[in-house]
Amino acid sequence: MNKKIKILVDGISSGLGGTGAVINNILTKIDRDLFEPVVLFTHDSVYEAIIAQEGFASFKITPFGSNPFAYKKQLSKIFAEGKFDYVWVNNTSKVNMIIFDLAKKYGVRTIAHSHGESIEYGALKSAIFRIIERVNQRRFYKQLDIALSCSDNSAKYFYDESKLRGKKVTILGNAIDLEAYRYNDELRAQYHDNFGWQDKIVIGTVGRLVPIKNQKVLIEAIKKVAPQYLLVIVGEGELHQRFDEIIQAEGLQDRVLLLGMRKDVAAILNSYDAFVLPSLSEGYCVSVVEAYANGLDCFVSDTVKNPSFDEITYLPCQDAEAWARAIGTVQSRKNSDRVDLMKSQGLDLTSMVTKFQDLILDDYKGR
Repeated sequence: MNKKIKILVDGISSGLGGTGAVINNILTKIDRDLFEPVVLFTHDSVYEAIIAQEGFASFKITPFGSNPFAYKKQLSKIFAEGKFDYVWVNNTSKVNMIIFDLAKKYGVRTIAHSHGESIEYGALKSAIFRIIERVNQRRFYKQLDIALSCSDNSAKYFYDESKLRGKKVTILGNAIDLEAYRYNDELRAQYHDNFGWQDKIVIGTVGRLVPIKNQKVLIEAIKKVAPQYLLVIVGEGELHQRFDEIIQAEGLQDRVLLLGMRKDVAAILNSYDAFVLPSLSEGYCVSVVEAYANGLDCFVSDTVKNPSFDEITYLPCQDAEAWARAIGTVQSRKNSDRVDLMKSQGLDLTSMVTKFQDLILDDYKGR
């Protein structure tokens, strides 16, 4: 093939992890002799520097939610001049149809990629979004060319099979660079020394500080267990100040640590003794994949269906007593990981990227 397939990539997140990590993982492994990805940013993002360092072109435009008219004007210029073959839209809602409208106007094939099982906003905003989605349904399915989803549950939430017009939803389970999460005993000792965790049993989680991640139940649970248990929360978001106020008011400064956004998540996981995830909903949780690969015991909300691994313990998401009982069973971690096991099961990043590339190549050849 003489011409590279040019893809406009939309939907990368502001912070590390989640959808942003999935997109970035694929881009780092994609065959650059065959594909030319260009990343679209609509908000300030930690991935701007990462994408630039990796040598990918990018654009930054006004967010759709801030000014739809400016968004449409700027995006139209990008489509008009970019000569794209595909636009890859990563989202959990069908509210923004402008990007699909413009893609069709300029002859660009559309890829929708669902990453969740719900709209991750408050009750009022979610209700408004659902109304808009109902209005947009016909338009969305008419303009959809390739349907992707991170899991079966996410596919059932996002796509209406009766409206797909015979199109198949391809499940692209979120994979990671497994080698980055191999256990390292020396690194663990170094981090425990740096943070002063030598006498602690470290219970940790990774995720945005937003209501759907439900970290508040962990703060309640940690109060109910022995003082040697330390709760470490990696992530940033709208609830940071509220959590900080609770920690201060209840005297939990020595029991709960908010580490904020980190670029060394693999090393932090390496320092945990167990991983906890009490989310109300997840599409396909990358942080669970990472923690499991690192060899951690994982305690996960029973509302989270994907990924599904052996040795994960599922708990009622809102039951602080149940989380406390589980945390109280944790001892210092085993010095081992599950990297080789997961590679043997085809759960490595290379397999996911190959599947993604083959799907686009087959579609491109069939045009």
